[in-house]
Amino acid sequence: MINQTFFWTSFIAALGTAFALKFLHFFNFIEWSPVGWAKGWVFFSEGAHPFIKWALLFLILLISYMILYIAVSFTTSIPTVVTALLIGIIVVISIEWSIGTPETLKKAVQSVSIPFFAVMAIIIRFITETAVVMKKLSAHDTK
Repeated sequence: MINQTFFWTSFIAALGTAFALKFLHFFNFIEWSPVGWAKGWVFFSEGAHPFIKWALLFLILLISYMILYIAVSFTTSIPTVVTALLIGIIVVISIEWSIGTPETLKKAVQSVSIPFFAVMAIIIRFITETAVVMKKLSAHDTK
């Protein structure tokens, strides 16, 4: 299960997400900064270079996508589109909720950026599809 495909899928997904977040922020499709979390850390309080913040975000995304890849590889009996959409909805609402801090779930859902959801749905579908296909291929090879 952990092979070159695992690493390359996670790497490309993290890189694609980082570029997509920069694009969405640059063109104001999202109201929050993807590296705005760094302001709260003492390590970055003196104004660290933005490249360091983006590199750390990339590493966080890479580790998260590696964990996601392993987790969704066990969902071979569920259609990948269903798994990807459910995970995408949960991830986007939780991110928007933690950043925007709305009072209710309804306000959190209404404040979701559709382009952000689309990007996350595509990335999560990419990871989910690859993980499930590779799991099925490895199960087929062992028989």
